[in-house]
Amino acid sequence: MSSSKEHYSVNDEINLIELLVQLWAQKFTVLVATVLCGCIGLAYIFLGPEKYAGEFVLRGPTGPQLVTYTPLNDSIMEHFLTNTNADRDSEDINPFELSSNSLVVDMVRELQDYDEFERALKEFSATVRDMTEDEFNEERSDLRSKFAITPATDTNPDVKISFTWSDEAQLLNILSKTLQNAERNLNAAKHVTLDGLANNIERRNGAKLEELNRALLSVMEITDLETESRLLFLEEQAAIAREINLSGNGLFSGGNSSQVSLSISSTKKSEREKQAGERREPRPEAIYLRGYQSLEKEAALIRARSDAQSYLLNPNFVAIKREASVFKNDGSAENFRKIIEASPFASDAAIFNISERAIEVSNIRKPALVMVLSLLLGFLAGCGFVLIGSALKQFGARETI
Repeated sequence: MSSSKEHYSVNDEINLIELLVQLWAQKFTVLVATVLCGCIGLAYIFLGPEKYAGEFVLRGPTGPQLVTYTPLNDSIMEHFLTNTNADRDSEDINPFELSSNSLVVDMVRELQDYDEFERALKEFSATVRDMTEDEFNEERSDLRSKFAITPATDTNPDVKISFTWSDEAQLLNILSKTLQNAERNLNAAKHVTLDGLANNIERRNGAKLEELNRALLSVMEITDLETESRLLFLEEQAAIAREINLSGNGLFSGGNSSQVSLSISSTKKSEREKQAGERREPRPEAIYLRGYQSLEKEAALIRARSDAQSYLLNPNFVAIKREASVFKNDGSAENFRKIIEASPFASDAAIFNISERAIEVSNIRKPALVMVLSLLLGFLAGCGFVLIGSALKQFGARETI
């Protein structure tokens, strides 16, 4: 019994040399299978649909190019620090700050609406251009799926824009045109945003100027009322002076010429009255009265004053007028606009290095790899066919015995 088991175990072992001999004997079969799969691979390469991938790494301006945005950043910072309660680290300033990262983020947002991509598709793809509007809307999701934006991460700080298409020339044209149009639109959008900031400065100055003008009118009205009140007082005093026939200035009820006051009163108490603590009613010692000539002269001078002379005597009017003059002659908005017009946004300068040479294109089908894999598959298929056939023959022979 044991000898029989040993006999079968020896015969069941795989003899590699025998397998190689069988493969060599059937080498024609292996060769035919390899050539056949190679032909299938060639047919796929030449007859199958082309598929290319284009990739562009989106990098913001750096070095000297980024320096051209410095005047704008300084003006934006000055605007916010001067006219708001924001500080230099405030998040309110961040949306307007111009940096390499912020421009990349704005470019990605511009691309994510797909408008530029769809226009480029219709311009350079005859297939898309021949679609009706309904057909294009049906294919829109599939077309958009071929255009991908890979955001930056901590491990990979680069933003990548990729697009797959069946024609290499169309792929280059579509991708480069999409990026260029998005960059042009970004320039225009930034220019509008910055011009809006300049408008805000003008509106702020205009609002402040209106507020100061209202304050000036209020001060002028108060001044006019005070002037009218003063004139009425002078007229009444002049009438009284005429009534008592006092033409010039003089003293009334005693006193001497050195006592000049509206009302000078004193109480004299003798030493005896002081000691007794007795009090006496104050007795006017001398009263200074103005004659009607002086009063009428002052009233005439007041009436003869111009508006400027009347109001400039008021310190509040002078202070408000000075502040209003500052805002009226404020040139911050004009200066900001000059900086905007000298910026890269106004000249539509390139923000990113967008060109066909910067787009990397590769054939996704990889013809060489397809050919190698097809030949290898054919060789393995041929070897498998030969070995399976040989194993079946041996099994049949053993069953016959």
